[in-house]
Amino acid sequence: MRGPTFAVPRIGRLSHMARTATLLAATVIGASACGGDSSTTPSKAIAGVYSLEKVARLSVPVQVYEGPFYHAEDQRSYDEFVVVMTGGSLELTAEGSYRTTLNYRAYKDGVEEIGSLRAWGVYTVANDEIFLERDNDLDFGTGTLQDDGVTLYMDVVGKGTLKPYTFVR
Repeated sequence: MRGPTFAVPRIGRLSHMARTATLLAATVIGASACGGDSSTTPSKAIAGVYSLEKVARLSVPVQVYEGPFYHAEDQRSYDEFVVVMTGGSLELTAEGSYRTTLNYRAYKDGVEEIGSLRAWGVYTVANDEIFLERDNDLDFGTGTLQDDGVTLYMDVVGKGTLKPYTFVR
C-alpha cells in the first residue's frame, strides 16, 4: 500500500513551479453524479472558487519552510531556502474536477524567485471529507469541508510535513 503523497505542487521543484509543480489534484463528484448515494453525496454545495486564506492557521502571506534544501531541478543544495505562500485559489466544479493554484515567493540562498504551483484533477466527497486525485494518477490528497471553505492537507516542499491550507469563498 502506498502512503499518502499530496496532490499538490512541491516546492522541491520550485524553479519553474508553474511548469513542474505537483499541485493538488482533485475531482469533485457532485450529488448529481453520485446518484444520491449518501456516502459520496456532498453534505453541502461545494462547487465554486475558493481563495487561500491561511496556512497552519496563519494568514497569508505565510512562511511555510526555512532551512537547507536540495533542489532536484536546480541540481544543487541551498544552505538557506525559504518559501513563503502569498496567495492562491481552489476551484471545485459540480462535475467533480478541481484546479488549484498556489502563489509563492522562494529565496534560494538570498536569490528571490516568484512563481505559482498549479494542479488539476478529480475529487470525491464522503460526508465532510474531500479526497483529491491529481491528473498524473500518482498524487493524492485529503481535506475537510467547512461551512465557509475547504481545508487541504499539503506538503508543498516535500519534506514529509503536511500543513493545513484553508481556502474560503
